[in-house]
Order: sequence, then C-alpha cells, then structure tokens
Amino acid sequence: MTYFKSTFLTILTLVLISACTTLPDSSSALKVKSATELSQWTARGKILLVSGKEKESAYFYWRQDRDDFQFTLSTFIGVDVLSLKYENGIATLKLDGKSYSDNDPQRLVARLTNKQIPFKKLPLWLLGSAVKKDVIDPIYINKTELQSFAFKESGFNKQTWRINYSEREPVLKLRLPKGMTIKSSDSRIKIAISNWQLEG
Repeated sequence: MTYFKSTFLTILTLVLISACTTLPDSSSALKVKSATELSQWTARGKILLVSGKEKESAYFYWRQDRDDFQFTLSTFIGVDVLSLKYENGIATLKLDGKSYSDNDPQRLVARLTNKQIPFKKLPLWLLGSAVKKDVIDPIYINKTELQSFAFKESGFNKQTWRINYSEREPVLKLRLPKGMTIKSSDSRIKIAISNWQLEG
C-alpha cells in the first residue's frame, strides 16, 4: 500500500509540474506596447443608452477580431436583446428573432432601434485611444492618456460626440478604461467595463 501511495504521489507531482511549465503566461504572451496595437480582445460590462427621453440599461459584450467585431446586449439573466456582428464589411443585426443587414452598423442599429452608437470608432475609444486626426479639443492626463476629447462624424449622421474617461486600470502591460461616457446633442452612452481579455 505504501508503494502504491508513493507512486501515485510521484506521478501526481510530475503531472502538476508539467502543467505549470506548459501553461502560457498571459502577461508575457502580450507582445504589444500600446492599446492601439491590439487586434484581438474582449470587453464585458454594463451600458446605459439614453436617446431623447428613452433610457435602456443592459449588460454588454464586445469581441474585437482585427476589423471585425461582435456586440451583444443582454439582460441580467443572460437573455440577448440585441446581437450585432460586423464581418467582412457587412453588419448583421439580430433583433426580435429577425436578422437585418447593412454595410454601416451605426445606420443599421439607428434605423431599427432609434439608438445612435458610433460603432466604427468605438473599438479604439473602448481601449482609451483614438486616431490622432479624429481628436478635437483633447485633454490629457500626464500628457499621454486621453481624459476627454471631441469627434465630429462625417457619415450619414454628422453628429459631434464628446468622449470622457472616468478611470483607468492596469490590465497586463496596459492601462485601459474602467468607465467612459459618450455624448452627442441627443444621445448619451455610459459604459462601465468589468472585465478585459487581451489576446494580442
């Protein structure tokens, strides 16, 4: 009996050592030096959408894969109320059991839900960054981190948005937003991010 127990413990120890040496270290696996270099990542949290007198709060899921993304709104019990997928230049919205498509995700969602969400710029904004030529009247923290800026759309909507970051946190090697507010003349989006997954 002692021999079998000793053998079992030896095998268990070897398995644990092997597992520890083969599991990748997520912090060392992240090779990027700034958030703008990220091509694959996921964010989860809560979102408040205000359009005119209408308010809607939900849990959100955002999955970015290079130029493609998936955006989902769900209830606190996990029921999806809106699912948007943007892939190869085509946006597909699933709403109330039906599917709709357009090459502009913002126009598609606005047409069917009356909610204005600047989808094309949102991936960078969620990461706490923006294309330099898009930034109007910026305010920085420590000369590097954007705290607030404005952006003027040139598409069908032509709204001016104001983006404000409330707080950032260290995620692996980067400092990413925990909360942000995006406002236009008639819309407001408040986002609280509770979980980041960075793949590189």
